[in-house]
Amino acid sequence: MALLSERLTQRERQIFDLLLKGLSNRAIASRLGISIKTVETHLSHIYRKLGVAGRIELCAQLRQQNPSGRLSSHEQHDER
Repeated sequence: MALLSERLTQRERQIFDLLLKGLSNRAIASRLGISIKTVETHLSHIYRKLGVAGRIELCAQLRQQNPSGRLSSHEQHDER
């Protein structure tokens, strides 16, 4: 996977980072001052760009690619 920061917009990276911190859609929306529907729309774009079906699959793939548990949208992930 290319650097996530190159694949995601700035807002998508913000939402992705909050998702990695374990925040719910409602908490992300509150933190960023946007609607839950907007968060859901951004998440669907993130999932599509990263080729995953949803939050659970995304987290599982990231854990598999980075077993150290240190995840960031600015880290490089390899598809091997």
